[in-house]
Amino acid sequence: MPDGGPRRRTGAERLRFVIVALAVAYPAALLLVILAMRGVGERWSLSTILLYLPRAVFGLPLPPLVFALLFVRPRRWLLTQAVAALLLLFPIMGLKLGGARVPTPGAQQLRLLTANVDLGSATVLELASAILDARADIVCMQEAPADQPYRLAPHLPGYVVRADGQFIVASKWPITDVYLPLGIRHDGQPFGSNFVRYRIAAPGGVIDVYNMHPASPHGSFDRLRGDGLFYEIVSGRLFVNDKGYRKLRDNAAVRELQVRDLAAHAATSPYPVLIAGDTNLPAGSWILGHTLGGFRDGFVEVGRGFGYTFPARRAPAWLRLDRVLADGNFRFVAVSRLDVHVSKHFPVVADLERTAKKP
Repeated sequence: MPDGGPRRRTGAERLRFVIVALAVAYPAALLLVILAMRGVGERWSLSTILLYLPRAVFGLPLPPLVFALLFVRPRRWLLTQAVAALLLLFPIMGLKLGGARVPTPGAQQLRLLTANVDLGSATVLELASAILDARADIVCMQEAPADQPYRLAPHLPGYVVRADGQFIVASKWPITDVYLPLGIRHDGQPFGSNFVRYRIAAPGGVIDVYNMHPASPHGSFDRLRGDGLFYEIVSGRLFVNDKGYRKLRDNAAVRELQVRDLAAHAATSPYPVLIAGDTNLPAGSWILGHTLGGFRDGFVEVGRGFGYTFPARRAPAWLRLDRVLADGNFRFVAVSRLDVHVSKHFPVVADLERTAKKP
């Protein structure tokens, strides 16, 4: 006489249940990562860490899950991994499928190059060669050593070269005015605003170019890494490092104030505005979206691929930190990363045209 109780699952059925559950949970987890980065971002330590991780790390579960689902019936569960792949490639890794636009006949064109020169890690001749080869009209450089502009200027014929602290601008057109911000305060301490505004008499009318480099997160991450990330995790110190997390939060707060200061000043400009530099803000950054969201990102509009600009030397690049942004007075035609090694950052060059909304 058969037993009327519930049938116990076999080992194969239990394994199938686990695989399907993981397959559903994986895209759900990726969606949570996206929401954490964009909705919370630098306001929470964990989501700050997620922002600066190599984005490919989030794809590690994908191959084993696809392989496991190939042996699970029905195979329609593979659709969960197709969704995961789309979330991974586009919102998380920042893949762009666009590309350059056709220039508008008769429009005023300009080319802008931005490069973090990493305290002169390339020679002056290497840097000058990269600038001349790019044929840029305006060059914005960040993290420059104090003597670099004086050594660089003789190798850039036809450019006006100016230095302000860590910033250098090289322009083929006259620089008529420079704004140096007073700075910001956080927790009672003064900090630089880490940007400079250059007013340039460009063909077609005056433009304001902002050269920016807000606070880097490197120091705060180094404090969390301590004696090595693996040791910090195994020892448990990573999870109780209050000083490290406090430094991470303070660093993000300073960076936000610096970017807000720039955005507020740019909003008052009577002229067309371009913003360029090492933003230290990865794709999906809450600070980027909520402070500079009114400006258009050239790579987002006309870039192709991932466009990662950092790190350029020690490992495959995994973050897009260097950007060219513009207000509605410009139209992006092309944006690309220059694969030249002048520092730890790849330079970015943008081709734009004037839309004549402002004089």
